[in-house]
Formats: sequence, structure tokens, C-alpha cells
Amino acid sequence: MKGECAGCKCAGEKLAQEQCSVPDPADGLPVMCVGNWAEEKMDCLRTYVDISHAVRRKFVTGPGGATYIDLFAGPGRTRVKGTGELRDGGALEAIKCAASTNTTFTAVHVGDINPAFVRTAGARLATVGVSA
Repeated sequence: MKGECAGCKCAGEKLAQEQCSVPDPADGLPVMCVGNWAEEKMDCLRTYVDISHAVRRKFVTGPGGATYIDLFAGPGRTRVKGTGELRDGGALEAIKCAASTNTTFTAVHVGDINPAFVRTAGARLATVGVSA
């Protein structure tokens, strides 16, 4: 199929969150293979960030702050199995959505069981001016 990762260990039936063998051509960094469910997940995340911006605005300017936490951040970008489409991961989507409402987060924390994914997600967040 066009866009599929030729030879990628994730191109088979297994849909575990695995690093794709083909890096993102935009930055040369790793991506994670995901199923087609990922778009629905991102739609839900964007909706949540959008509808919570009025409440978040109260905390962004106050002493408490408004923190975004992603415990399963992966490397910050994904490739959809079957289509090869590249997409931003949750942290990048949340940051971009928050910026579109002029209500950013005061802190961003990303985590993953794979330490290399955490470093990569942090590097990608740095490209949009966020320190994770």
C-alpha cells in the first residue's frame, strides 16, 4: 500500500506502540506506528483542550498554572498503519490547539516507558517553543 513502511516490523498485524523503522522525513526523528483509531483520539483531545480553554485561562494567569501531562507521549509523532500518514502526537496537538485559543499551558510534562521516546517528544516540543 502506498505510504506503508516497507520492512517495518510494525507493518504486520501487531498494533503495539512500536517505533517505526522509517523516521519522519520532516525531521529525521523516530515515529510510532499506530492504528487508524488515532485520529478519533486526537479529535477527542482537541475537543477537550478547546472546550476547557475558558477555565484554563483562569489558571494560566493565576499562581497555580495550567499543566498538560501526557503519560504515554511516545515520540511526539505517529505514522498510521495502512496509510503511512504522519500526524502529530497528543502533546503537540494539545499545544497547537491551546495556542489557537490563546490559552497556552504554563507547564508541559511528557512521559513514556521508552526513555528515547521522551527525549524525542521533548525535542519536538522544543521546536514549537515548549520546554517539557
